[in-house]
Amino acid sequence: MLDILKKLAQKGFIKNYNPDKKLYGEASYIGKWVFLDHKEIIMRYNAVIRGLINYYSFVDNKDSMNSLIKLFLRPSCAKTLARKFNLNSRAQVFKKFGPLLSFKDGKETTSLHIPSTFTRTRSFNDKNICEPSII
Repeated sequence: MLDILKKLAQKGFIKNYNPDKKLYGEASYIGKWVFLDHKEIIMRYNAVIRGLINYYSFVDNKDSMNSLIKLFLRPSCAKTLARKFNLNSRAQVFKKFGPLLSFKDGKETTSLHIPSTFTRTRSFNDKNICEPSII
């Protein structure tokens, strides 16, 4: 788990990362993604989340992905969207776009992909592989 946090900190998803403390850091916005449109930002975060879930689909403590996604990736996405739309807080972002930071384009809705269960699957899901790999 610490390796994942270290990698996310290197990529800018976590700031003030310190593996020696109980609280490892806080979510950070991704500055280079602020200039993308809302849908593209959500799709990039979804690619990161799917990649982590697929890579760790065989481990016994996959349940820890739940906390990783909800404590760092979801708030990071909210902060990125807050920067993009000049909102003052994550709370305003969640109020405006909902808990999954949804983007509606006509009939199509793009939302942050957070699985309902994090149980061990022992199978690799190749249906949702995204190119290029972000992490």
